[in-house]
Amino acid sequence: MKKKIIISFSITMLLVFGPAFIFSNYSSFNIENEIKKSEKDDVLDNEVEAAFVSNTSSKKTYYINGDRVNVYESPNGEDKVIFFLSEDDIVVSYDESNGYIYCENNDGKFGWIRKVDYNISNYYYLDTPYIVDTSLTYQNTIIYYKGNRLKEFKCSTGKMGDVDLETPIGVFYIQEQGEDLYQEDHEKSSKYYSNFFSKYSYHSVFFDIYGNIIDGEINKLGYPYSDGDIILSLEDAKWIHDNIPNGSKVYIHY
Repeated sequence: MKKKIIISFSITMLLVFGPAFIFSNYSSFNIENEIKKSEKDDVLDNEVEAAFVSNTSSKKTYYINGDRVNVYESPNGEDKVIFFLSEDDIVVSYDESNGYIYCENNDGKFGWIRKVDYNISNYYYLDTPYIVDTSLTYQNTIIYYKGNRLKEFKCSTGKMGDVDLETPIGVFYIQEQGEDLYQEDHEKSSKYYSNFFSKYSYHSVFFDIYGNIIDGEINKLGYPYSDGDIILSLEDAKWIHDNIPNGSKVYIHY
């Protein structure tokens, strides 16, 4: 008799509290999943927030409209002309004053030109089969071929907020390539450069004077730390050097 009472009580308790227990476990499971999902979303949000979104670049690119545009020594137009620019030349602006821009041409010469429509344009380019597309925001370089995404590389561009070290934004073209690129002091070098404007190039991480990759260089990729060049891994710099022909379009943007 006592045994029957115990069994009956156990069944009753199971019927009363079982669903609550199951629901509790189900709820805990769902809550844990929601927490994990929320944590994952937070990570993704943080990754987006950690992207380099500072639109502070002073190095803007212009394209020369006129033939034989005067380049002055100072921003008043009354000083001497130091050289001329030709139609379709590309210049990078570093400063602006009194209706003039202080710019650099592809030969590395600097001077002031009048900022007027008949001198310069904000937009000019020719389409090419290969396009090298670099985002300063996401520190990556994407290769397109005839409109199709072909490759994606992690890279490092110039230090943001420093006009001397930023990477210029705009449209350029690959114009010279080589296997070895030495710094002025020859204390370090890089490999497989693809030059796109004046002193600016895509190239590998840095090597020391003994031919070894400098410690920590690989870990810097993905962060803006260069002096304006676009730095890639050795393999990725070699791929661009070996596969992207001279004259290919380079598009650098936020």
